[in-house]
Formats: sequence, structure tokens, C-alpha cells
Amino acid sequence: MNFLLTLFLFVIIIGLLVLVHEFGHFITAKLLKVPVKEFAIGFGPTIFSKEYKETHYKLNIIPMGGYVSLEGEKDKTNPSGFRNQKLHAKIIILLGGVFMNLITAIIFFSIFLVKSDHKYTIAGLIDYEFNNTNEQLKLNPIFVNKPEAEFGWEGLDENEVIVGIDNKYFESYKEFSSLVESNIGKQMQFQTLDLDTSQLENKNVTVGGYFKGEYLLAKVTSVSEEGRSYNILRSGVNIVSINGTKFKSNPEFYGLLASAQNSEVELGLLDKETSEVTFVKLNLGSKKENGALLDVTIHFDYGLNEDYYDFPIYYIEFNKNLISPVVFTYDLTIYQFRVLGNQFSQAFEEGNLKPISDSLGGPVAVTKSINEIVNAGIFDILLLMSGLLSLSLAIFNILPIPALDGGQVAIYTLESLLRKEFKDETVSKINFIGFSFLIGLSILIFFKDLVQFEVFGNALEIIRKVLGK
Repeated sequence: MNFLLTLFLFVIIIGLLVLVHEFGHFITAKLLKVPVKEFAIGFGPTIFSKEYKETHYKLNIIPMGGYVSLEGEKDKTNPSGFRNQKLHAKIIILLGGVFMNLITAIIFFSIFLVKSDHKYTIAGLIDYEFNNTNEQLKLNPIFVNKPEAEFGWEGLDENEVIVGIDNKYFESYKEFSSLVESNIGKQMQFQTLDLDTSQLENKNVTVGGYFKGEYLLAKVTSVSEEGRSYNILRSGVNIVSINGTKFKSNPEFYGLLASAQNSEVELGLLDKETSEVTFVKLNLGSKKENGALLDVTIHFDYGLNEDYYDFPIYYIEFNKNLISPVVFTYDLTIYQFRVLGNQFSQAFEEGNLKPISDSLGGPVAVTKSINEIVNAGIFDILLLMSGLLSLSLAIFNILPIPALDGGQVAIYTLESLLRKEFKDETVSKINFIGFSFLIGLSILIFFKDLVQFEVFGNALEIIRKVLGK
């Protein structure tokens, strides 16, 4: 049932956004008296058609958007056709679709802001100051997967997003861990963030952190193959003592290591399932930073199974006024352009295109996002998602790539600057190159999404379940 609802919503959302875009071209052409040969809703076989005032209107069976065919798009034989219009008329018609997608985005964002009480969260990938805000916070969230009762936590649920303790918003994971270690056993007020509703909440929490009230766990997450600890320690083991001394904090752990440098040290290792401690010995070298004496990577386990991201989250509360949706749309447009520019800059500097690849998504990525919303039952997010898709469609179409609206604007603007019109064949070839590039890019993104989201694996699993194997 969820799959069918996901498919239905995908068709409705994408179909609506494409149709709105094409309607923008249609209505601007009509207003400027440029003949429209055809305006179709949907694709595939026609189920209804009617000709009215030189335009052939069609309703097709596949409800995935639509298309517009203007007189004189590919040649100049018709004096009133598109190619024979003045530059400003061409630009208005070409950007009519972009404008309609912007208007659609504003409408979706208007409804979303009302339903979210004008609060919004977004990944802080770059430094940006949003406009028309009552409050903007830069939060560094700790994503809690599942608090473990053995560590003494009370008051935290699964999948909490912790952003502060006693109204102190931490700026790093180190600050969070320091606050936890200095308040173990105390009842504190935690600030949590609901990412679905963009609401900040206060919770009374009894701070845990010690396994069964006794041990702070220094969990080994990786071991250097060239280090002294290789074949003695392994990833996943929990260090709970150094030379028989238990440590109660991050600094104390590193202090005990430092005091034992250039000597043999005995480490106590805890098995969480049996609560048994075993001991191993190894020789330490000279002092290095961050536990490198052991040539391992350490993560202090507080029993939260938490994740921490390298980038913050912006929590924004917008002013409740009529211009909010417009300013919100403007901010998201500028923000996306700056993030994209920053990603391209980093990719070329580092020679790594993966961040750009991960940020691009096609129909598979959109379907996955819709499916997650359906499974979670948070349909208000569909408003935000639809607005973002409409905004993305507008931004994408304005790019100066031949075959896109922005590419056409660039071609006709260049003609005007050179005071020379290109031949119909030349324009067609340029557009064909741009179209071929877009088709190739779409195919690459499609298969990238299939691999990234393990679509083949998931499909095989579904088939196995159906077959009972």
C-alpha cells in the first residue's frame, strides 16, 4: 500500500511541477501573441483533444506533466513565430516556466511555514545569514540512536536529536562529551530538536555515561596496522582501566596514558555482554596527541549510540508576515547556489567529485524521499519537498545549458550582442548537443541512484519475500 501511495504522490508532484512549468511558457506566449501550435497535459496516447483559436489542446493518458509547441521554435518561416520575436519577448516566454515554478514554490512554502509555525531547519553547509528572521541558531546536533539503560540514562527516547544542555548549545562533540562527563548522575534540562516539525523542546534528563554506574568506556574504533597495538587490540573493544586505574573522564584517560609512556602498560578490557574485564599488556612509545600512544582511534561510549556530523544545522524562526514565503524562497535560492558553488570549488581543489555526485539526485532519489515521508507519516514535509523540487526545477532550467531555458536565453542574447542571427541549423545543432548532454547526465544520475540506494538489492529482497525464499 505504501509503495502505491509513494508512486501516486511521485506522479502527482512531478506531473504538477512540469505542467506548471509548461503552462508558464504557454501563457506568456499567448499574452505576447505568439502562435501556440499545441498544449498538452500528460504524455502518450491522447484520450481527448480539441482545437481552439489555432491551438490544439490535448489530454494524454500518462499524467506526467505536459508540453508546449510554439510556432517558429525551430525556424523563421512564420513572421509571427517565436524565432522572429524581439529579444525581450523571447526571454519573457523562455523564463515564463521558471517564473511559474518560483510562484509554485512560494505557494508551497507559504503553506509549509504556516503549518510549521514559521520554523525551519537546514544543514549548515556554508555560513549564511537568513533574512526576515526572529531567531537563527547555529546548532551542532548529537543524533541519539538508542540510549542504553545500563548506562543510567533516563528521560531520553530513541532517535532524539540533542542540541543543548541547560540552555547551553554546544559547538562541538568535545563540548557535548565534556558536559556529559561533568554532570553524570544529575538531572539536567536537555534541549532537543524535532527535525520533522523544526521545533525545539526541553526535556528533563538524568545524565548517564558510566556502564552500570562503574565504567567510562573508551571504545576502540580503529587500529593502525603499523602501530604497537596491532594484534593486541581490535576495533570494538572497550578500555576501562590503565594499569589498574579506572578513568572517569576523557582528560583522565589521556592523562593516564601520558604518565605511562615509554613503558609497559596493562589495559583492562570490558566485555559488555558478560561484564567481565580481561587484561592485556603492551609497550607504549613517546607521547602523541589524542591517544596516538596506542596507535588507535578512541570514541568514548556514553551509552547513547550517538552520531555526530561535521556540519551544523541552522534553526531558523521566520517573522510571521506576508513577505516571509517570498524571502524564504529567495534565501533558499541563494543558499543552494552558494552551496553548489562551494561544492564545485572544493571538488576541483581536492580532485574529488563524490560530494557533487552525492548531492545530485534524479527520479529514484525523489521516490526514495517520498517513500520515507509516507512510511514516517509526516505529510507536512511533502509541502516543503514539493516547494524545494519546484525551486530546483526553476534553478536547473535557468542554467546556461543549451536545450534548457537558460541556454536558449544565452543563445538569443548572444545573437543580439553580435547583431547577427544564427542559422536555424546552427541553433538546432547547439540544442542537440545540449540535449544529448542532459540525456547522458540523466542516465548517469539514474544509475548512480540505483547503486547508492541499493535498489537492485532491495528489489531482489522483495522478490524473495514474494516467492517465500
